[in-house]
Amino acid sequence: MDLEQLRRETLADHKAVEQNVPLMDQKFGADASGVARPTVPEMTSAADLLGAMYVLEGSTLGGQLIARHFELVLGLTAGQGNAYFRGHNERTGQLWKEFCHALRTNVPDSETGAVIAAAKAMFGVFGSWMRIVSK
Repeated sequence: MDLEQLRRETLADHKAVEQNVPLMDQKFGADASGVARPTVPEMTSAADLLGAMYVLEGSTLGGQLIARHFELVLGLTAGQGNAYFRGHNERTGQLWKEFCHALRTNVPDSETGAVIAAAKAMFGVFGSWMRIVSK
């Protein structure tokens, strides 16, 4: 699989989600009460699953940045309020590299388009949820 093509073709979707993340605002004014959760895209193939996993696994990298921000601003400590964003902790980078290696070596080039479509759909779900929460 062409991982660079996947990154290139989902870059705008990724940036759109990042721009809607209210968690990094100094005001912490996000309110999720009464928010209907967007539906996760249907996954009927391995390509669909891997595209969604690309977004979910990639979010663990961003979670590290959010965790550091929360630790600084809110005084959270390891395992005390920031466990979700810390994810795999010190293993995050290595696990991400392993996932990318698995995509590159196990997904045939003919499936790249399907993985990209699934990743874009998952970014859309994340973006929808962030837009709703940040209002």
